[in-house]
Amino acid sequence: MNNKELQFKQRYENIIKKYDIKTTFQELLKYAENKFLEQANNKKTISLVDIGMEKELCKISPLFFISEYCYIELKGKPLIPAGDTLYYFQKEIIKQSMNYKKVVFTKTRQAGLSTLNALLMFWKALLFPSQWIVIISKDAQSSHDFLDKIKINLEHIPQFLNIKNTINNVQSLKFSNKSLIQAFARSKTSGRGTSPTEVVLDELAFYQTNTIVQGIIASINAAISRTGGRITMISTPNGNIEGSEGYYYWTQVNQLEQEGGENKKDSSKLYYIDWWMCPDLNGILPYKGYNKELKEFENKDYFNNKNVYFEARKFFDPIAKNWKNNDWLRNQHKTSGEILFRQEILRDFVVMQSTVFTNDIFEKIQKQLKDPILKDILNDKPTKNLYIWKQPEPGQKFVIGIDVATGTSLDSSCIEVIDANTYEQVAEYIGKCTTYDLAFLAERTGYYYNTAMIFLESNSIGESSFTILDKDLNYPNLYKQKKSSSGVIRFTGWYTSTKSRQIIINKFIETLYDDEEEVKIYSERLLGQIKTLVFGEGGKVEAVGSAHDDAIMAYAIALFNAPAASRELLSFFIDEDGNKVSHHTDNTKIDTITSLDSQIYEEAREKFLRESNIQSMEDIKWILG
Repeated sequence: MNNKELQFKQRYENIIKKYDIKTTFQELLKYAENKFLEQANNKKTISLVDIGMEKELCKISPLFFISEYCYIELKGKPLIPAGDTLYYFQKEIIKQSMNYKKVVFTKTRQAGLSTLNALLMFWKALLFPSQWIVIISKDAQSSHDFLDKIKINLEHIPQFLNIKNTINNVQSLKFSNKSLIQAFARSKTSGRGTSPTEVVLDELAFYQTNTIVQGIIASINAAISRTGGRITMISTPNGNIEGSEGYYYWTQVNQLEQEGGENKKDSSKLYYIDWWMCPDLNGILPYKGYNKELKEFENKDYFNNKNVYFEARKFFDPIAKNWKNNDWLRNQHKTSGEILFRQEILRDFVVMQSTVFTNDIFEKIQKQLKDPILKDILNDKPTKNLYIWKQPEPGQKFVIGIDVATGTSLDSSCIEVIDANTYEQVAEYIGKCTTYDLAFLAERTGYYYNTAMIFLESNSIGESSFTILDKDLNYPNLYKQKKSSSGVIRFTGWYTSTKSRQIIINKFIETLYDDEEEVKIYSERLLGQIKTLVFGEGGKVEAVGSAHDDAIMAYAIALFNAPAASRELLSFFIDEDGNKVSHHTDNTKIDTITSLDSQIYEEAREKFLRESNIQSMEDIKWILG
């Protein structure tokens, strides 16, 4: 191998290593066309390239193509090679985001996401023939600006691609490989009549009205389903109230948050872009002042390692909370105001006036979040959507709250397992399943957690799961209450009425606000629901719009009953007068407990009333039977 051949090989091997490309030089040789040219990159460095190999390298690595052959423009400055300006998180997005069918970005202001996605669309149009790319922005100027980020690269299309720009106007770009890029301002008809392979919805939360958003989504979804294309949603938050212009975008973020940020089945991905991810640049004041710390988190790969990301959040969230002490944050607050600061800098969806919890509560829980130690498995058996954060220890008491859904509606059934003494969340299931399967999952989970006491909501279809768990599976530690109707006596599980719902939700709220309570919530799915809890009409606490509260209800049931469950060895039963009775032998005969047991129970009951701030059993009689 002569010196020229060695340099040729070394260049490709260096590129593969530098851009972390999943290939080898030998693999690239398969695409060689033995047609060579001297090609300059965006830094005017000239290299000998094989046309076929260079095309393939650009095709499999958008990061290589963008870094080496694209430019960006900063106002008042010459064109800058894109690779010189990319932040760590931007490089990671370029490397992986195109692998998903739907990508949702929830971002802070000025994070460069529009520029980044403009370059990705340019890459897609050039490297993949016959693409139809549709870009929709919040207004005409924004759509022109998005297209302009692409247009500055038209004179710099690499020679080895042999592609020319054939149409260039205010709305469209077309190339000789039959790829088309179109940019529209938002309207109910934007994108109608197109068959896009790529759709970018830029600043989706600011499309004027929810009606416009729904019209766009309806036409785009129909088109995407025909072509099997991709959709990218980019925005800063703009509220979460049903019917508002920001509502649809919030539902997309919220849905993926409840799925842990990624849905592999639907090939969808949520990316968080926080204010601290963009480092300070020399000469651009005021500074955030944390480049050194940010670099340390980058070295630990925070963007791809959830635990490191939460570690970074733990460091930066208190800084945001005390924004007055940071020059950069204080300047952003001064120019934005409180609401825009929280939405566009801290990417906060919350409409402060209507939410049940404040940002302090969200931040407290956010710091606790962590990945489960086990996922989708229980006792070596596949159990989809079950997360486990802590395994049981001998003698430890647990309580399980269960909210039941049909398995066919938009709601999900939920099982929340907490430590009966500390209220620590140890396991969670959120998913769609039959009432039959839910009963068996409840039994397995209960036995796994030291035969935990189970409080299964028996409203409506929940009665079916309760009966299976009680009669068919004979689970020994199941909360029951006596019901009688027309002379027929039966037992049922936990019943959630309007009043009981209010009291358990109030307990849930009070506990989260109580600084002396060491409640530990680890689930991002549960936090996602907590963020949607608002004071609705008449002061009713509810999930906003079409958001869900199944995990909240399951946790609240467990939390409310934990004090009593922590004192009981086995299941106890409550009759219609609020009195404890022993295990029943059938549905007609109930044996009362002994006087000694009665005295012990009375003492425990009085302690329970004191700890729960309940004046008497009469106050909660409507819960018990």
